[in-house]
Amino acid sequence: GVRMGDTQATATGVATALFFLFVSGSRPLHRLSPRRPPASVLAPYVFFSVLAQFAVHLGLLMQATKLGAEHEGSTPPEPDAEFEPSVLNTVVWLVSAGMMVSTFAVNYKGKPYMEGLSANKGLLITLGSSAIAVAGLTSGSLAGLSDYLE
Repeated sequence: GVRMGDTQATATGVATALFFLFVSGSRPLHRLSPRRPPASVLAPYVFFSVLAQFAVHLGLLMQATKLGAEHEGSTPPEPDAEFEPSVLNTVVWLVSAGMMVSTFAVNYKGKPYMEGLSANKGLLITLGSSAIAVAGLTSGSLAGLSDYLE
């Protein structure tokens, strides 16, 4: 099975909370757009966007799990055992963190309804720093942070 360490779960939770904080704090534009937003989540654009994101994320997680499992031993971990870092856990957490960052970046509805991403400094900084952290952890260039996150 795949598990997150306490530090990984905390980092993911804090990042998610910050993303939602800055998305919910975005301001509408001063002038209404003549273009109306989709009427529901079942509108074709929204529906197929969610479906495509789901398919891409599921495929990535399946591939990451397969590749990470190739580096694991043949004995499955005990369900009630204490968390131990492993290649599989790390790979799945890094892919999940990257997917979270990309999901918030892609789905942020800025102009023509709300302020653009460049005007939402908090979200822009959080997205940028999270993307840099995930890329640095993935490349191995942030060894100290990697050790801290298990």
